[in-house]
Amino acid sequence: MKNSNVEQLFGVWANKDSELVITGKMIMLFTRKGTDYFSSVVTYKINENRIDLFNKAIAFFYKSTEKASCKYFCNIKENWIESRDKLDLQTPIRKKSFSIINSNSSLSISNDAEIFLKFNKTNNTLTLNSNFSKKENFKQIEKIQVCNFKIREKATKVSIGKCLTEWSLFSGFIEDEKEQSFTAEIHTNKHSYIFSQNKWKGDKFLYCRAARIKSNNNGLVFAQNIRLMANSNEFTIKMEQDNLLISKQDILIKNDFFNPKSCVFINDGKEIYWSLKDFTEDEIILNGCAGEEYKHPRPKAKNENYEYFKYES
Repeated sequence: MKNSNVEQLFGVWANKDSELVITGKMIMLFTRKGTDYFSSVVTYKINENRIDLFNKAIAFFYKSTEKASCKYFCNIKENWIESRDKLDLQTPIRKKSFSIINSNSSLSISNDAEIFLKFNKTNNTLTLNSNFSKKENFKQIEKIQVCNFKIREKATKVSIGKCLTEWSLFSGFIEDEKEQSFTAEIHTNKHSYIFSQNKWKGDKFLYCRAARIKSNNNGLVFAQNIRLMANSNEFTIKMEQDNLLISKQDILIKNDFFNPKSCVFINDGKEIYWSLKDFTEDEIILNGCAGEEYKHPRPKAKNENYEYFKYES
């Protein structure tokens, strides 16, 4: 990264109907327009005074027809591929270049034709102008600090909660062009994001979600505020009525809900308690749902596909 001014934008941003997360390499957006929902992933490279954006994937979920479609850019074929329901979607422009313009009052990512992002330093408001969000304003609810990789500390009985968070602080985009599948994920100190087109037990799915997370030495609490899922058995589109109000709240862990043998759903299923099952200094195992185990390995080496974030207690 050659322009540190852009770091002012790194973090989680939200409003009533949308959520936006910006890291040093990726932007992920979730937004609601009436009864329809959209999600997108953009990767980018920062130069001294310019930022090059590369549209990577976009998903559409339509409540009225219960249809969902995804377009993603396949690097091998160098072309856009549309999957799931064929909806004759407009193909996004693959690459856009913008200037980085910094002043005392604002930071803009713009070109002669449009302003993509504008951060107002006076009222700390971020304005997004995209194909789905025309001049939509966001408030920051969490900051992200990108850092160099370092070997994470070993887990002990009194550091399990910290390790569950710290070991997972990264973003990455992993794809398998042969299977036409990919997963983009961003995990911060307070939030977790997934945009995935993949397979599970042979069933193809399209899954985009935003969630709050919090852990302690008894396990981890997971609370989805946005869930967009389409597979052969499920079509779900959910977002909290006031997404900003919910997403900015810290989770209050109630230890009595941790069951040492299984996961526990509370608050009408809006929160899931994954309890500690076992651990070593290099791996933490949680009780997942339906008898599954969720394994969290300690990162010991840098993954070149990832970027890493600073732990905040």
